[in-house]
Amino acid sequence: MQIALHGHYGYRRLMFSAIPSILMMVVISIYSVVDGLFVSNYVGTTAFAALNVIWPAIMLIGALGLMVGTGGSALVAKTMGEGRRDRAQAMFTMMVQFTFVLSVVFLVHGSGQRQSIRSTGLCA
Repeated sequence: MQIALHGHYGYRRLMFSAIPSILMMVVISIYSVVDGLFVSNYVGTTAFAALNVIWPAIMLIGALGLMVGTGGSALVAKTMGEGRRDRAQAMFTMMVQFTFVLSVVFLVHGSGQRQSIRSTGLCA
C-alpha cells in the first residue's frame, strides 16, 4: 500500500490517518473495562476501588506519552523531510530527554506519596 502525500488533504484522508490512533484508544478503553472486571471478580472490591482511584493518573501519564510520541515524531519527520537531519536528531534527543525527566518527576512524586498511602492502612 502506498500513501500519496500530494493533493488535497480532505476529510477522507484525515480519517484514514486518524484510524490507528482511534483504534488504539478503543483498545485501551476495552482493556480498562476487562481489567476492572477481572479485578472486581477475582481480587475484590477494595482492589477495584483502588484501581478506579488510580486509573485517571494512569490515563494522564499515557496521554502525556502519546502527546510526546505523536507530536514529536511528526516534528522529526517534518524536519527530516526538509533535509535537516541534524536538527531532527536534536529534536529526537530532546524528546527522549523530556520523557526521561518527566519519568523522574513522576517517580519522585510517587515515592513521596508512598508514606501517605501506607498510612491509610489499605496496603502492606
